[in-house]
Amino acid sequence: MVIAIIGLLASISVIALNTARAKARDTKRVADIKQISTALELFFNDMGRYPSDAEWASGSIYSTSSGATTTYLANIPTAPTTPDGSCTAASNAYQYTQADAGANYYLNFCLGGQVSSLPAGKTCGHSGGTSAGDCCQALLAPTVDGHTYDVVQIGTQCWMAENLNVGVRINGTAGQANNGIVEKYCFDDLDANCTARGGLYIWNEAMQYSTTAGAQGICPDNWHIPTNDEWTTLERAVCTSATCVTDFPYGDTQPTAIRGTDEGAKLKLGGSSGFNSLFPGMWYFIASYFSYQNTQAYYWTSSLQYGSFPYDRNIGSSDSTIRIEPSYSGFGQSVRCLHD
Repeated sequence: MVIAIIGLLASISVIALNTARAKARDTKRVADIKQISTALELFFNDMGRYPSDAEWASGSIYSTSSGATTTYLANIPTAPTTPDGSCTAASNAYQYTQADAGANYYLNFCLGGQVSSLPAGKTCGHSGGTSAGDCCQALLAPTVDGHTYDVVQIGTQCWMAENLNVGVRINGTAGQANNGIVEKYCFDDLDANCTARGGLYIWNEAMQYSTTAGAQGICPDNWHIPTNDEWTTLERAVCTSATCVTDFPYGDTQPTAIRGTDEGAKLKLGGSSGFNSLFPGMWYFIASYFSYQNTQAYYWTSSLQYGSFPYDRNIGSSDSTIRIEPSYSGFGQSVRCLHD
């Protein structure tokens, strides 16, 4: 009996100690964010903008002007290494992104428990203060034609978690044209398929007849058609193998390939990334017919391979990998927008 009581008391003591340590880590996180925010505001007051992502990556917040250097924060603090509560190793890290051409910033962090008025879980620091949820979900979800799109933070990027569905449906026997009207195909010419899985667009229509990588295209304001390298950044963000860098190289070094191990599975509906890829199929311009619904997803990038064919990404319902390939710009494929 005595031994049992001693064991119970020991367990209670361990729980109390762990709780105290978790609260201490959260207190440090909040203090870190306040310190960082103060340094960012000082930088803004002097420079008229917030630091770039590259400046943040230097590990310090400082400015150099007229040969003089002003340091606002010599060493950017890092989050306590043990995630608490619902925080994961990824969300536990402090993730900074310059926004709106330097007029704003987003700083993601995560709390294991409530601290004063800040709730537990993912939290967003920005020039206006703090908001519950990661910065992508808290501030950036766009509303287009009365529909508010689901969004998801993956690594440092904010992606739409739905396929884009904008424009006027035309039949698959007609051609999308540069006529000032955004036109889309819906699989089998059924509006319900666009509602459920998004529209299908030829590359030129998706890009609104620009050939500039990173163009806004048909995406809403402050969003754009992701480049080939931005897709690679997404793939690396969900990659956990020891060969991420070689599996997902940047640039034109791997123009056509089946890449990775399980990254495609992570991007599917219900996968761990929250990207939630569906399988809307595609439209073939050669014979004006639809194919591959429920088995394939094809996503445009805004990058041209060697200036000729646009890159896309292909995720198959029965595949765990991701395929990169230059595609014919006349195919009707899906669009996922990425926040600027």
